[in-house]
Amino acid sequence: MALNDLASVYASEKKFAEARTAYERVLKINEQKYGRESPMLITLLNDVIKVTCVTGECYDTIPELRRLLFIRRKAGGTHLREVPVTLLLLGEAYEKHGDFSQALTYFTEAVATEKKLSGEQSAMAAALSKNVERAKKEQVQKEQAKKEQAKKEQAKREQAKREQAKKQSAKKEPAKKESATQQQADKQHKEL
Repeated sequence: MALNDLASVYASEKKFAEARTAYERVLKINEQKYGRESPMLITLLNDVIKVTCVTGECYDTIPELRRLLFIRRKAGGTHLREVPVTLLLLGEAYEKHGDFSQALTYFTEAVATEKKLSGEQSAMAAALSKNVERAKKEQVQKEQAKKEQAKKEQAKREQAKREQAKKQSAKKEPAKKESATQQQADKQHKEL
């Protein structure tokens, strides 16, 4: 297929935006030919994901990764072997976007799936578990950072209130002094 070859050339020349556009066009053609859930789309979905992630935009591939996951699960057989990796990639996409809760969900599912496929003592499951631990730490750090930021913002609001109160008080002081001076003058005037 000429367009697929062109996409490959773009990718090899590190013209990743052009490669993605070309791969997406080939993907659309193949969707019409084989259907949106065909295992024949796996390679093209992988290609779209690769050329997008290499530019640091993995979060943008979440729709393709979800579709890839669905197709692999539905196809079964040897395609199931790649399900944990797809789950891992989904987790990483969310992690890079700072959504550690979603990342943790996919990482945990990747570990569970790998254990079902390879057994509890799988080296791959152990490696995937490291992602779970990292995402948990990142999630805790993000929550702590949010709390710190909230404290700082509250302190700023309180400081602003204090400053506003000082300004109000400063405005009232001259009026009080004038009023007191006026009262003294009135008092002295009455005494005379």
